Amino acid sequence: MVNLTRLEEFFFVSSLEGYAGGGKFLPVSGCPGWKVFRKEEDELLFVDMYFSTRSFSRGMTVIYLLEKKTHLPIWQMSYNGEEKLAGLDTDVKNCLKGALCRAYEQRQFFAGRGPEIFEMPVKSVPMQQLGVGGYQTLVYRNSAAFKNTSLGGNFFVFSARETIRKGHTETKQLLFWHDISGGLLRPDLVVT
Repeated sequence: MVNLTRLEEFFFVSSLEGYAGGGKFLPVSGCPGWKVFRKEEDELLFVDMYFSTRSFSRGMTVIYLLEKKTHLPIWQMSYNGEEKLAGLDTDVKNCLKGALCRAYEQRQFFAGRGPEIFEMPVKSVPMQQLGVGGYQTLVYRNSAAFKNTSLGGNFFVFSARETIRKGHTETKQLLFWHDISGGLLRPDLVVT
């Protein structure tokens, strides 16, 4: 059994050490293109795997609990989406990582991703093609939704769509999106 507070804290710490914080991802043997980040601490194991091309990305994060010498999956999050405009890799990734870090550092859970809104001003050659003088603001938004459960709390069942757009309105150019879903797999092993 694991305490919910411990499980959530392990998620935030591990996520900050992973993709958001520039953690080291290793190739997955037998799965070309996939990369994995692992962190083990006491009875918990965090595994984040993803596959990304220049345009598409897919991934999954799973937290396991060591119970009777076996790692049991107890929590999971899946994400998939695309980058709509090739050549903006660095700016879009920096915006995504900034949004993720903000939520994780503040211990705010928005379907396991960034906050409801995060803004990042950028000045780069590809962004100059999108606006006057090259100054633009990338805007990250997260439309996290949580399903009420008998256990309570948004860590249990969730879904979301995260987007990054050039500017503040929904009519601005969509540069990136992910659909996210997940939740607790073994509520019988979590103490609230």
